[in-house]
Amino acid sequence: MPPFVDHMPVTYTLAATATLYAQLFDEQTTAAQFASTTDGGAEAALLYYGANVATSFSTTSAAQSVGDLFTFTIPSSTVNAATTTQYYIVVNDRLNNTKYVCNNPNATATSTCGASPFSFTRLTAASTTRSVSGTIRANGAGL
Repeated sequence: MPPFVDHMPVTYTLAATATLYAQLFDEQTTAAQFASTTDGGAEAALLYYGANVATSFSTTSAAQSVGDLFTFTIPSSTVNAATTTQYYIVVNDRLNNTKYVCNNPNATATSTCGASPFSFTRLTAASTTRSVSGTIRANGAGL
């Protein structure tokens, strides 16, 4: 059984460095084992990122934040106001079961995720104004 990965895709970031979050759960692998890069195990959590991950990418390892919550950091040299950054996550457990997390929920390989990555854009200060409209309701009645 592959690891379970809970990740809410990012569409925008205001920061020059992007920090992405994922919760990692697995029957065979503890959070501490996912966090360790020196224990010699098969377990790993990697984020693949770049301008076009189908043709070229960099990777970064997950860092344990608290419990099963992990962070991935994409450096400011990649997160550029003029471009969209693509990414996907690949997690292996101790038994080498692999979970691919991207816009294709049935992905079974990095090539599949490379063709269907998540993506986000860095917003500049001038582009951060947003409008929201609608009706607020409580128990079906407008307020």
